[in-house]
Amino acid sequence: MNRSAKKNITILILLSLFYTGFLRSAGQSFTELNSDIRGTVYKSLEVNSNILENKLMYSIYLPPYYHTSNDSFPVLYLLHGIRGDETSWINRCEIHFIIDSLIQIKEAPPLIIVMPDGKNSYYINDYMLQYPYEDMFIKELIPYIDSTYKTIPHTG
Repeated sequence: MNRSAKKNITILILLSLFYTGFLRSAGQSFTELNSDIRGTVYKSLEVNSNILENKLMYSIYLPPYYHTSNDSFPVLYLLHGIRGDETSWINRCEIHFIIDSLIQIKEAPPLIIVMPDGKNSYYINDYMLQYPYEDMFIKELIPYIDSTYKTIPHTG
């Protein structure tokens, strides 16, 4: 990931946190914005991993108009913390409401958000390579997402 992409992701997360606090301090909820403009969330989907020799669970957010648009969308991979899973960003942080709101007020572009279950891998290969999560992420998950959804493909 290049420096610009990392900066954009950091800005989006910080903006999301700020915006969440702003709405709550103003006594508004995300649902008070235009409820017709919402993305779609699919929780706990499965993809087979040959590298992990198991299924990987993930959740995905597709932006408003994804199903009716011919556009391709940027992808943000959100990684949960320890003892979390693929639903943590949705269930605990309501990321879908945050991003819907940011898209609606044009503070974020329509984008796809992928939330994989990292188990307790820290998203890296373990030192004995018995659970090569990082390899799976780069070699299987990203290509799978790019081939299954209307993404702006990862180019290296």
